[in-house]
Amino acid sequence: MGDLGEMLAQARAHVAQFHPAGFTIGWNVGEAGGQHVFHAHMHVICRFEDEPQTGRGLRDFVLR
Repeated sequence: MGDLGEMLAQARAHVAQFHPAGFTIGWNVGEAGGQHVFHAHMHVICRFEDEPQTGRGLRDFVLR
């Protein structure tokens, strides 16, 4: 947990070349939360102003 800020900074630097307008962060924790491999990782999804789900969160992004 203490390295979360650094992980996000590294992810942001990695995807900066795509010039996203924002990000959606997903982190599955526990079996009930959808975690199937029990290790720490997060999903960083670049978001762009011209995409169909602009302004909506992870649930809308994944389910549509």
